[in-house]
Amino acid sequence: MRSLPSTGRRRRRSIAALLTLTVVVGLAGCSDGCGEGGCDGGAGGDRPLVIVTTSILGDVVERTLGDAADVEVLIPDGASIHDAQPSARQRARLAEADVIVAVGMGLEGGYGPALLDATEDGASLIEVGPRLDPVADDPHVWVDPSRVAEIPLLVTDALSAARSDVDTRALRSAAERERAAWLDVDAEIEGLVAAVPSERRVLVTDHDVLGYFADRYDFEVVGAVIPSLSTSAGASASDLAALAEVVRREEVPAIFTDAAGSDDLAQALADEVGSDVAVVPLRLESIGDAGSWAEVLLANARAIAEALAP
Repeated sequence: MRSLPSTGRRRRRSIAALLTLTVVVGLAGCSDGCGEGGCDGGAGGDRPLVIVTTSILGDVVERTLGDAADVEVLIPDGASIHDAQPSARQRARLAEADVIVAVGMGLEGGYGPALLDATEDGASLIEVGPRLDPVADDPHVWVDPSRVAEIPLLVTDALSAARSDVDTRALRSAAERERAAWLDVDAEIEGLVAAVPSERRVLVTDHDVLGYFADRYDFEVVGAVIPSLSTSAGASASDLAALAEVVRREEVPAIFTDAAGSDDLAQALADEVGSDVAVVPLRLESIGDAGSWAEVLLANARAIAEALAP
């Protein structure tokens, strides 16, 4: 996938597998057999354009669609999702999209008007968050692979509805394989965290981002350094002091932070507690050099299990 500010379309090569760690899955692409017209949409090779808001969604969508569509990303990996604003070039590109995939639930607030404008130009907008059994006011659905597993079907159904020249059967087949692969990731994470006893399944984070992880794997989020869904918010001295008391009372062994941001406040909290509390970085809103979002989730689960298991 590529970031949206670049212009022009180029062919996307099929990705060989969703997971290199535990699952090997064939992806939708020309090798899958997309009908007489190949995987390029119509006979003229005019493939559909699918634009996604975040790099994490981009990874999921591209691994599902393979060569069946061009996939472009609005917000580059590592950039602030909560604060991003569209450029004039991005607005123009959105007007050319067949399908736009967003998380919704207020996550891409700065892009909201541009996304709605694109629907008036004929784009089909799908917001996956509200369709994934969301927790109220928390858009971070991507940290739960059992919810991510439903995204491929949502996207391929939207693309089939938007473009009559795509091979619907091939897209559905690819989406089903991706769904199965994500459920395998979910099962592996369950195995990884099984070593953490119930009394140690407590999470303190730098901001409220692991709610879906906690909900899925029976953890409890007892506090956040920044009591907000966004790291752009702040934390007061009284907030840190109150959270330090929680960490002491619950005997929390680790504070989990977003590796893409600063851990200064988390380190300050650990110092305030005055005991051997580890500050453990996770990738929570970006892929970085991990290769895929599935690999990120597995790495996060390992880090959480290692930090909390006795």
